[in-house]
Amino acid sequence: ERNLRESMAEVERAQSALAANEERLRLATESADIFAWEIDEKSGRVHYSTNIAEAFGFDPRGSFDQSRLIEMVHPEDRAAVARGMK
Repeated sequence: ERNLRESMAEVERAQSALAANEERLRLATESADIFAWEIDEKSGRVHYSTNIAEAFGFDPRGSFDQSRLIEMVHPEDRAAVARGMK
């Protein structure tokens, strides 16, 4: 029981740290007026900052497939971007 409580406390600390880091990233991207995104390599899902959602009309809590990100790139640059994502 003690080990379980300690493990649960560690999970809660990790979740709090993650939430704080996410908030710092949000504040930094908003104040610097830059866009940020990350691609989950396993699923190919693109997760993006709220200011990207606002600028492009995306769902602020959403994500999209990596292939959609490539479609947003200028046609002449798509092949190079796609190679860089592998």
